[in-house]
Amino acid sequence: MYKSITIENFRCFDFITLDRLERINLIGGTNNVGKNASKRAVFLRFGLNSLELPLRLNILRGMVRQETFDLQDICQWLFYDRRSDRAIQIITKDEEERSSKLKLRLTNAADLRFIPLNYKLNQKRTIKDLELKYEEGEETLIWKVFLTIDSEEPEEFKLGLKVEQGEIKLFPQSEFISSRLRNYPPEDAEGFSQLEADKRQKE
Repeated sequence: MYKSITIENFRCFDFITLDRLERINLIGGTNNVGKNASKRAVFLRFGLNSLELPLRLNILRGMVRQETFDLQDICQWLFYDRRSDRAIQIITKDEEERSSKLKLRLTNAADLRFIPLNYKLNQKRTIKDLELKYEEGEETLIWKVFLTIDSEEPEEFKLGLKVEQGEIKLFPQSEFISSRLRNYPPEDAEGFSQLEADKRQKE
């Protein structure tokens, strides 16, 4: 079980550590103090099976997707004060003091990209990729996600993935229920029932 989580350069947090965590935790406070941001940071750390998760967080906030292929335009709001020149870091420690770290940063696209003329670019006319680096013990995984044209639907984009180091593995399943975009309650129940079923199969 995880006992602490440190969040750096994410949303409204320059740096914060949430410690003395238990199996069930209640986060309270007035408006605009970071309650939802802290939950999204946890979801970002534990939802790594969904490689499109950083993009999905836009939808969970109720934001409309911009017509752009540049992840800097789409993901810049993830960074504290929109400072995308600094990396986001989410560090967890369990009850045995074993730590893991997820690091996200925007990097210049290394590969040639073909972009439709009807999609806008950012002011710097550069295309960014989102690099994710996950460290746990002696294991290091590095991969990049980016948007590219769908060859079957040229007016649409699809998510691209490039592994830089290590092998992508399956992480434990996680669920996030947005207070802004609530699912149909039976679907919520079904999702958590599936988590319980998966847990029992592993025991």
